[in-house]
Amino acid sequence: MYRQAFRDNSILVHHINAVTSIQQVQSLPALQASIRFIPNILIGVISIPLLSMVLHKVSAYWLVLVPSVICAAAPILMAVTSPTWPYWYGSFWAILLSPLGADGMLKT
Repeated sequence: MYRQAFRDNSILVHHINAVTSIQQVQSLPALQASIRFIPNILIGVISIPLLSMVLHKVSAYWLVLVPSVICAAAPILMAVTSPTWPYWYGSFWAILLSPLGADGMLKT
């Protein structure tokens, strides 16, 4: 029901799918699965001012390439992470790195 209401908002649907997937794979309650996405928000908020400070000093080529490569590594890291591993081994780093590509692309 909630998916139909927000189907046009792809970011929200992506987040709902990610939380639901973590809930199912790791057998977590909704609150614990949602808390695991807090690093995603924090790195997004921190990276925007940092990118704004280096935007005029670094070529746009590098500002697009480096965050995109880092962002591409995040799903690979999440794919190789075992559900039995602690959150801090792989999932934390994958969730932490995932917003960097979008932030780099939006600022340039």
